Amino acid sequence: MNYLITGGEFNNKGAEAMTLTAMKNIYANDEKAHIYMFKGIVEPPFELNVPLSYVHVPHWMFLKLLGKSLKGYGWVCIKDVIKAFLPGYSNRPDSIKRTLTILKSIDYCIDVSGYAFGSKWSDEHNRNWLDWLSIAVKFSKSTYMMPQSFGPMEFEGDDIPNRARQVFGKCKRIYAREKSGMECLHKLGVECIRTPDSVLLEKDFVAPLLIKNYKQYEETVELGRDRNVAIIPNGRLIDVGGVDRDGLMRFYSEVIDRLCVQYDIYLVAHAGEDLAICHEIKEKYAHNDAVRLIDHVMFSFNYEMFVRKMDFIIASRYHSIIHAYKEHTPAIILGWSDKYSGVAEDVCQQDYLADIRENDRALSIVERMGKNYESERVVIRERIKIIQEQSCYDFLKE
Repeated sequence: MNYLITGGEFNNKGAEAMTLTAMKNIYANDEKAHIYMFKGIVEPPFELNVPLSYVHVPHWMFLKLLGKSLKGYGWVCIKDVIKAFLPGYSNRPDSIKRTLTILKSIDYCIDVSGYAFGSKWSDEHNRNWLDWLSIAVKFSKSTYMMPQSFGPMEFEGDDIPNRARQVFGKCKRIYAREKSGMECLHKLGVECIRTPDSVLLEKDFVAPLLIKNYKQYEETVELGRDRNVAIIPNGRLIDVGGVDRDGLMRFYSEVIDRLCVQYDIYLVAHAGEDLAICHEIKEKYAHNDAVRLIDHVMFSFNYEMFVRKMDFIIASRYHSIIHAYKEHTPAIILGWSDKYSGVAEDVCQQDYLADIRENDRALSIVERMGKNYESERVVIRERIKIIQEQSCYDFLKE
């Protein structure tokens, strides 16, 4: 069968983990599967031992597939044609026919968007995401939206909600990661199932099953002490979450000052855009060997092996928290949307949601975690056992 994975990529490590999880489940149920993704995403930075192909949809074809007029897009479409004749360009005109043939052959579309639809994003982003999803829905025989976050739905006007209602209504099954997202979809009149994140549901360590010569990509971080804490920042706390940058950096400084006597502190970026924040923190502690900078973005599977060695983490990237919980490592969560409170509730960790705008309370949460992380690890382990009794990929067995 032919499968199209949408919403996935290999740049953001959360998206990487969800994409690998989808691929693992597809091939576990269909050894002869052929998986496609839309061209334009960052390709895997490692060699896969399973086939993965790309569907190229140039802008003019994108508009045409949506039934939109090309009027007003003349120069963009002309550039598509010019590029097709440039030396070394991989998408020759004969690939246009191939693209349509592939799209018409898709049996399953599996969307692994983590959090792509809601009024926190711009109207342009929401429309563009719905357009790409609508192409997948139009051509695939069945579309499944894997566990993801939705909402809020505070849009001006009805055009985006109406469009979402139309596209979502054509999906075979939709999974919402949080209760709030499920309620948002119900208000749109869209049926969905409340299910935790697909990476959290996965019992297996998927990387060795999918990556050719996996050992050559494996990375081990040597720890300096027996007690270790990781800080995983997220720039979106500032640009989307409304957190004051100076206040955030002050909080990190106060936390490090309190913890570095007992712990080694690891500054870890879970997405490339967060490396700058890690560097900025390290510069302040340039002469403190207890504050350690990991100066690159680890593959998601290497981060998963790393985080199991931490006593606890202080994190703002969603899948950095997911991997921690999967490895039974407690987390103090600095979140900016309902998806963070949702996953904390799944593993009975609501007491460790920290809002740095309430600085003293946030610091008290750090202090509490320092006393309780061993008992919280036990709580998380028991909750994960229950969570992993569920599956969101059972439809592949039907």
